[in-house]
Amino acid sequence: MNYYLGGHFPSIFIGGDFNCHHQSWGCDVSSSFGNKLLEAIGNSTLSILNDGSPTCFTRPYEAKSAIDLTIVSSNLFPLSDWKFEQDKMGSDHFPISTAVGISFSFFEFFSHKYNLKKPSTEQVQK
Repeated sequence: MNYYLGGHFPSIFIGGDFNCHHQSWGCDVSSSFGNKLLEAIGNSTLSILNDGSPTCFTRPYEAKSAIDLTIVSSNLFPLSDWKFEQDKMGSDHFPISTAVGISFSFFEFFSHKYNLKKPSTEQVQK
């Protein structure tokens, strides 16, 4: 994991169900794995996009859970918009959408030309 967190890649986007809890990203309690993940992220150039909203449905008497995390490199953080959707679509996890505002420049180069005109009678008979 240190290889990936150590700056070997200029842009990193990680999203998933980490199944670890920490108050820093919206859980009511912190777990030992959550503490280790937060320490690893703190020692890297990565940031957590979560805004503290719960990402997993819990009953009113259960602790609030935000175990689905979106982690990005520092260059993507200011360009990213993170949100969760209220419609769980049958799951116990809320869908998360993340938009990363990056623009790309494309240069199209087409080197082949095709004659799309109707073929003459001579060309069809050949």
